[in-house]
Amino acid sequence: MDQINPGASSAQAADEFAAPPHGLRLSAATGVDKPVTPVTFTWPELALEFATHTIGPKGGECFFSGTFTGKRHKGDEIATRAMFALDIEHNKATGEIPPPPQAVVARLRDRRLAGVVYTTWMNGHEGTFKDKSGATHTIQASDNIRYRVVMPMREEIHFSTGDKAAHKRECDIDKLAALHVAENLGLRGVVDESKCTVDGPLYTPRRAEGSPCYAKIVEGEPLDGKAIYAIVTPAYERARAEEKARAAKDEARFEAAHRELRRRPLIDIDDGPIARFNREHPLDEMLVACGYTRRGSTDHYRSPLQGTDSYATRTYGERWISLSDSDAAAGLGMASKSGNARCGDAFDIHCFFHHGGDRAAALAALRPGASYNGHGGGTPNDKTPSLASFIRAAMVMEVRNADGWPAKPTGAAGEAFRGRIWAEWLKAGGAANRADFDATADTLAGNEPAFPDDILADAKQNEEGVSPPPGGGGETHEDDGAARKRKPRFELIPWKDYTLAPEGEEWLVHDLLPKEGVAVIYGKWKSFKSFLALDLAAAIARRDRRLWAGRATRQGVVVYICCEGAGGMRKRIEAYRQIHGLKDLDFYVIAARPSLGVRAGDAGELIEAIRAAVGDDVPVLVIIDTLARTLAGKDENGEGMRNFVDNAEDVADNFRCLVLAVHHEGAGETDRMRGSTTLDAASVATWHVKKDGGGALGCTVTIQDAKDGESGETLRVTLQKVELGDRQMQSTLMVESVEFSAAAEDGTPAKKKPTPSLNAFMTSVNIAMDRSGIDAHLPDNGPRVKAVSIELVRTVYYDKRADLDQDSKRKVFRDQMKAAIERELLVSGTITGKPMLWYPGKR
Repeated sequence: MDQINPGASSAQAADEFAAPPHGLRLSAATGVDKPVTPVTFTWPELALEFATHTIGPKGGECFFSGTFTGKRHKGDEIATRAMFALDIEHNKATGEIPPPPQAVVARLRDRRLAGVVYTTWMNGHEGTFKDKSGATHTIQASDNIRYRVVMPMREEIHFSTGDKAAHKRECDIDKLAALHVAENLGLRGVVDESKCTVDGPLYTPRRAEGSPCYAKIVEGEPLDGKAIYAIVTPAYERARAEEKARAAKDEARFEAAHRELRRRPLIDIDDGPIARFNREHPLDEMLVACGYTRRGSTDHYRSPLQGTDSYATRTYGERWISLSDSDAAAGLGMASKSGNARCGDAFDIHCFFHHGGDRAAALAALRPGASYNGHGGGTPNDKTPSLASFIRAAMVMEVRNADGWPAKPTGAAGEAFRGRIWAEWLKAGGAANRADFDATADTLAGNEPAFPDDILADAKQNEEGVSPPPGGGGETHEDDGAARKRKPRFELIPWKDYTLAPEGEEWLVHDLLPKEGVAVIYGKWKSFKSFLALDLAAAIARRDRRLWAGRATRQGVVVYICCEGAGGMRKRIEAYRQIHGLKDLDFYVIAARPSLGVRAGDAGELIEAIRAAVGDDVPVLVIIDTLARTLAGKDENGEGMRNFVDNAEDVADNFRCLVLAVHHEGAGETDRMRGSTTLDAASVATWHVKKDGGGALGCTVTIQDAKDGESGETLRVTLQKVELGDRQMQSTLMVESVEFSAAAEDGTPAKKKPTPSLNAFMTSVNIAMDRSGIDAHLPDNGPRVKAVSIELVRTVYYDKRADLDQDSKRKVFRDQMKAAIERELLVSGTITGKPMLWYPGKR
């Protein structure tokens, strides 16, 4: 054996050298986190450096296999590669043990390749390691074989710099080249892939006192780097093409499963224990808590059950879809109808990881001592349907969700359908009494496992619009025992009565949002659209003459239809309560997804639900967040969008209010919304939101269109992070200020400004009013107003204008308060002996 005893000189390890015809340019450092400096060695010098073990602790001086564009080996781009260096060790994942270093020396000689093989510090030590599951294992000293193989190249390989895409491609190919060298030496299964790149540090050989070591310099030819790269580059391109094809196939599978999710479930008990659990446990937080790995800030996750590094789980609002074979084999969630994916919600994740998949145990934990069955036994919720109504609703939904109109199922098809309803019944927390279930189903189905004819008729009428939606036409309703007739839809107004509305009355937000019609806020994913919509909605629902962006708002009831992310909405509303000190607003949330992409959709039912909740106090604003989630799988480039516009206009016409849809930007486009231009043509106002770059908490809103208003204006929106008390992992963002920009995006002056200084002053008034405003009667039996002292406004304003010196603050504050009063944005006067400001009763 070529064993070198402790203290032996490096000359004993050397054969004759066959040196490359050039110096090897490398980077060196005194430690792995230290700045790198360029050095040049001949191959004999470098080989002798690596063949000499010194006694000392692990670490110390290190080299790299090439050079970098700067002085860092992490963060700066790789410039060149001069040699290959392979770290060989026990494979913790597979258990494979490396061959002894002497065997690698023999392989190098057989191939007539130059190189040096030397053991590293941990060689021959007993050690411990953790596998992917976190379990700890012990490796015996005899199996802990660790060494490095360093091989020079005939000429340097140069990398592209300055072009990130090209550089990344070359680095990927470079790693394949290193793995190709390892495979050629029979070391592919035991090479540390994380250290075979140029930025993997090569420590000079060290060993502990008395520990064995080995080093051998092998005579031969340097590697032909260009030939190796020529071999692996086509393989890389093929792998990339296959990866793109797999990604496209996965995308199609995700989309297919998502189309199924966009349809309604068989039945949804809005106030059942599972629905409540999902509302109280946001899906993203549940996934992370159960060991999922998130890819950056995307909606892609890696399941802890996966054996691969792919991110095979995606979230869609409150649902998730997984393409992982490991998840499928474990029975996580439920299978899609196509069988190509698994899907579920936060409760499914909780049930699997915290209760071993035992739904009964998970439900019992939610409601200890009660059985949620809605059909005898336990103490069901008041809204729990009976078993009969559950089955009937499931039958209707099955028909409505079908692609086309299926024949009345009998025999095996009917039994399969009944099995699906049974599974949904159990998922909803129903009693596990199959005999009771079958008896009720037989009664409904005419003693056949089939659709009753009346259910088929009801469902088809609902879909095709044969019967009018609830609340249509001049229908009469009873209110406290008295008949109340709705205003006719087709009202004839005489010429003499068709006059201008009083000034300002035609606006929901003066010059920015008309009070009636359909409007749109759109932008890219996660551009703060929903945060902006909530801040606007809360300002309108406050009823204290709240200004928004320095403009007067029409106050009234707001209905916010939250079609996705209900958990996030709860946190945002709680943040608004904390910051503004408001326990209650004229604000209602619908945490469900109405079907508005079909003409005979849920618009009528939605109108009735709103009217039942608010009575005569009809809403002035209805927000739909997001539009895409209401299309029920219909094409947003055609029929689905046309139907949405019709349904949204029905809601707007019924309440004579504004319906504001939150929508997405078109793919690859920065100035138009996604889908059919029908929406653009029908909108009375269109706002485009662009998120600030660099991770800033802010966005810019361009008023692309406000009919008869201020098109072309831009707003600056700033957000702040709000911690929700001491609740673990509970924080969110909230809009801090909305102000007009000094100029439009193209550099032209903004129209009809409130100036930036006036906007800052009005924002200070709003903040002071929220913090310390008081309700007071004006003198001489005047109206009741909410007012705030001028001194408190001054304090807030001075804090905001840290860019000014004290004298400038005083002058600007005085000028802006005067301007606000002259524009009738504010009224000043004395209340209880103090100078105060308050909002005017009318603009």
